[in-house]
Amino acid sequence: MLSSARRAAPQECLRGVVKGVGGLDHAAWRAFDNDRGAAPARGFVDGDLVEQFLDLRRESAERVAAAMGGGVTVEELSRVVDDISRSCH
Repeated sequence: MLSSARRAAPQECLRGVVKGVGGLDHAAWRAFDNDRGAAPARGFVDGDLVEQFLDLRRESAERVAAAMGGGVTVEELSRVVDDISRSCH
């Protein structure tokens, strides 16, 4: 099972595989932005992005798992994403 520190990692790997709505970059979409400046989003798991893992074709899911490193399998990552999904709803 993945450690809690690595549970946030799927979203980073998914950003390289999943395209944002309208072609927008997920990190840019979630970034804080106001009249005084902008800053990247930090310290949260983007559930909308992570849940998209469950809808990926097998080849894309394997690319995400490979990007995670450490021998993480698609099945293990699917369980983790499902757990994250259930804890957010």
